[in-house]
Amino acid sequence: MRKTAVLLLLLGALLLEACARHSLPDEEPLILPDNCHEAWIYAPGHYVLDLAEGKTVHLNPFIQDFPLYCLADKARDALSQAIEKGQLSDGDWALYRLDGTMKENARMDGEQLILVRKARLTTWESFKMQGKTPIRSQRNEKRAKDL
Repeated sequence: MRKTAVLLLLLGALLLEACARHSLPDEEPLILPDNCHEAWIYAPGHYVLDLAEGKTVHLNPFIQDFPLYCLADKARDALSQAIEKGQLSDGDWALYRLDGTMKENARMDGEQLILVRKARLTTWESFKMQGKTPIRSQRNEKRAKDL
């Protein structure tokens, strides 16, 4: 019994040492274009209601991957393409700007920037599809300043 306990303790120590020696590769710095300061995302439109009511809305990247875009127009184009290809359902979508900068919120996953930390939604831009044509409404910049 005593030998088993000593062996298990020794095995545990060896595993800890092996784990301590294993280091993750250094993450390469995120290199962004000059015009890429804000982080935009598309998400279901119902979050607009929560934001308009003054509620705080966060997206959690540990639940699902969220692609990020430097410009609202790029997010709109990606959303239109995803709907057109059938990857997303046609419905009520909105574009949101995240709190913080792109460098704070993103990392590269292949060719795509994705969200890496829990982030608060700030401004939004409503987005509806009419056939294959996006209909743009005004950004809610004033509401974002109030949040």
